[in-house]
Amino acid sequence: MSDLKKSQNQIELIQGMIENQSGGYTHSPSQISSIQRNPIIIPGNLNEVLAQLKESISDTQVEFLQSYINAGEWNLALETLCDLLIEEEIPINSRGYELLQEVGNVLNVEGETWEMLKVQVTP
Repeated sequence: MSDLKKSQNQIELIQGMIENQSGGYTHSPSQISSIQRNPIIIPGNLNEVLAQLKESISDTQVEFLQSYINAGEWNLALETLCDLLIEEEIPINSRGYELLQEVGNVLNVEGETWEMLKVQVTP
């Protein structure tokens, strides 16, 4: 197989992985390169927030959210986690809020997804 054909196959593979990890959302080329540079940061941030919240949310909720993260459904995990925190008025510390904000920015999710949590941030 020629080097050009191998490169094209690798690009298609990476694009497929990104589509899988993005929860089916489409991204512009600049957003894709941002996700490619952050394949560990996104699930790492989400997992860190879940670890911080283990005392505040049920094991079932943690497992449910973890399944989204493990499946690469990061957008869905972020939106579901933020909705859960808002609906149940669960406090989140400033580090957790910053982690969610970073994930949202990398995934190009609407800021209102996590900004409603500001009133629940604790020091």
